[in-house]
Amino acid sequence: MKKPHVIIIGGGFGGIYTAKGLSPCAKAGLIDVTIINRSSYFLFTPLLHEVATGGLDEKCVEESLEDYFIRGGLRVLWGDVASVDVDAKHIVIDGKTLAYDYLVIATGTEVNHYGIPGAQKYTLPLKTVEDAVRIRTRIPKILERAHEGGVPASIVVVGAGATGVELAAEVVEFTKFLTPQPVPVTLVGAEPEPLMMFHNVLRDAAKKRLEKMGVVLRLGATVKAVTAEGIEFADGGHLFASLVIWAAGVRAIFPKFLNFQPALLAGRIAVDDTLRVRGSATLFAIGDTAAFLSSEEAKPLPMLAQVAVGQSRVVTRNILASIEGKPLKKFHYHSKGAFISLGRWRAIGEIFSIRLTGPVAWWIWRTVYLFKTVTWRKRLRVAAEWTVDIFRGRRVHKKG
Repeated sequence: MKKPHVIIIGGGFGGIYTAKGLSPCAKAGLIDVTIINRSSYFLFTPLLHEVATGGLDEKCVEESLEDYFIRGGLRVLWGDVASVDVDAKHIVIDGKTLAYDYLVIATGTEVNHYGIPGAQKYTLPLKTVEDAVRIRTRIPKILERAHEGGVPASIVVVGAGATGVELAAEVVEFTKFLTPQPVPVTLVGAEPEPLMMFHNVLRDAAKKRLEKMGVVLRLGATVKAVTAEGIEFADGGHLFASLVIWAAGVRAIFPKFLNFQPALLAGRIAVDDTLRVRGSATLFAIGDTAAFLSSEEAKPLPMLAQVAVGQSRVVTRNILASIEGKPLKKFHYHSKGAFISLGRWRAIGEIFSIRLTGPVAWWIWRTVYLFKTVTWRKRLRVAAEWTVDIFRGRRVHKKG
């Protein structure tokens, strides 16, 4: 009999953990699994801010999909999917047609500039390894130009969520490593407080830490435009910046290759409680691509790796259950907690409703992220880099 073929589009957290869950069955020859991604590697995005500020080498956040999954009996393809026919159940990629029995869409997110004039042209995002390397090479250059020209440098991070806060703290430490002269770092946020997803006790701790580091907080400020000189605010104010880093948010990448229009919620594909795309028995969507409404929430679950990994387990089980004709499992989300780093030796976070700050939180944050990396080889490399960094300091590369 023909083996069922599962195709996974997207090599982020949702995609690779679904592939990982199906790998034993693929290796046993029970099913065929193909994972498709735009690049040949999985990117561990939670540590990109450390790559951008010289704390980690870029290879620490890249994991070759082919090297990892070839031993698991999976096929890996990279490129852009041209089309998906959900009725005929086949996809087209690079001119080739692949038939499938079950399809998992996990296309992830892209940077959201919210249509703000100049935001895309005059800012650097932090979404890819290339983005991180650009930031890491640009900061030393603007400090060098400032030294030569006598004009003070100023760095602005737009977005006071997790990425923006972590990046602002690391940028301060990076500039202190590069020059003895203080470099103004400003964190701009539209909300009245940073890290609105956290308890106010943790938000207050984060604010105090950032202010102690020298980060200027400009909160409740709406960005009207970005120019070559800096930020224009809706209230008429202006903020000069030698470099503006955009960490103000992301949006789901809509899979334009589908030959039908799925129901959407907040720009994401609406799924049922088994994570199937509404109206389909063989099409699943997970992670940032999917809009899942839990009974406790009036809006889709947040775009977090923790959500994507949890959904991948349910999708894996439901695909195998579908093949065997068994009932499907419903997805339920329970947050295990979250942590945010605030530079070396400092972090905030909560785990199972226990709130932590300071060095203990920082140690837990590093331990959790270390074991979230996909392979032991990568864990050892990250641990070695972190250990060496304590004595050596940050790396500065001139490429890019």
